[in-house]
Amino acid sequence: MSGFLKTLILLLAAQLFIACSDEALHRPGLTDCNLENDTLWQTNSDSPLYTSILRKYTKRGIPGITLLVCDSNGIFIGSEGYADLSSRLPLQPCHISNLPGITDMMLAVTALRLMEKGLMTPDDPIGRFIPDELLKKLDNGKQQIKIRNLLNQTSGFFDVTRSRDFQLNIMQNPVRTWFADELLDFAENRDAAFEFRPADTAGYSATNSILLSIIVAQASHIPHDLSMRSELFSPLNMNNTRYYWHDALPASGVVQGYGNLNGDGGLENISHWNTGFGNGFNGIYSNIYDVYLFADALFSRKVLLSPATLGLMTQFHNDTIGGIQYGYGCVKEHFTFSGGSTPAWGISGADPGYSAGLYYFPVQDAIMVYIINTGYGLTQESTISLFRNSVAEIIGR
Repeated sequence: MSGFLKTLILLLAAQLFIACSDEALHRPGLTDCNLENDTLWQTNSDSPLYTSILRKYTKRGIPGITLLVCDSNGIFIGSEGYADLSSRLPLQPCHISNLPGITDMMLAVTALRLMEKGLMTPDDPIGRFIPDELLKKLDNGKQQIKIRNLLNQTSGFFDVTRSRDFQLNIMQNPVRTWFADELLDFAENRDAAFEFRPADTAGYSATNSILLSIIVAQASHIPHDLSMRSELFSPLNMNNTRYYWHDALPASGVVQGYGNLNGDGGLENISHWNTGFGNGFNGIYSNIYDVYLFADALFSRKVLLSPATLGLMTQFHNDTIGGIQYGYGCVKEHFTFSGGSTPAWGISGADPGYSAGLYYFPVQDAIMVYIINTGYGLTQESTISLFRNSVAEIIGR
């Protein structure tokens, strides 16, 4: 998930943590992980450099990082740090973790595949699929907004995750299950994020993915989670992937997520915080192997979408926000480092307890995936940014 307000970690957080600290998700155990032991996944000649980066940034305070790089030098998969700080359980590449942000992309690719089947088009008005009573809640809802405006973040819809009321609801009841119409209530009577000018203005809103999840369900005539499974998870054999709350999380447990709730630099277990899971913009739990299967099929092998549709997905808007440009379900970002920069297509996201990113570097034909079990905070974000750039520098040199 992208754009979740940082004030979420400040409002009443320390007090509520005390009340809810016993509600963490099932804790993970050690796995018999072939990704660690099989030499097939350790062929990259730069593996010592990536291992050094993982150790450097876990020593800087990140609880745990799993990284995958696949480029012309081979494949590297490695983990460093802990999946559970309380038990000091070492993090492994096979561990299942929350992947904020990546849900947006997987939903978008599902929608694009449905377009290839003729079930909808980018130029369909969203009112063809979205009930009037829902659109009336949204400033800009009376505009001629099309599905393409949801995909490339040009709708201007208020981001429901930026609602103070939504944030307070999460902290007061962090394990609540949310539904799309309930989330859209938080956009009612709120001004649009920006005026609807799709030719020159873009900006991320989780509301776009909430609406897209409704459209996917209406177009496919099945719940959107089943469309994602039939279009992506099943054909790609993504057997480790769960879409929570629609799917139960594994009984074997998941990587625990940590946030710096009161600004003192300490990390608290907030794995149980449900920040709107299962409504298009977050909720994917998986491991790095399954995310690689998705990235490889989409960008390297190019078997998920036709060349024309992949070209549409990577048609990036001219408006640059925070160094990124929005495409149709992905972004274009330039990773800058000493001596240069390199472009990448993909997605990243963070919520208070987790961060993740999936990037394809077209110049190098390389894939980078990372999963981190902390998110927003005064120091976490800058440390994560430095980590990403350090990896990209090796890929792009």
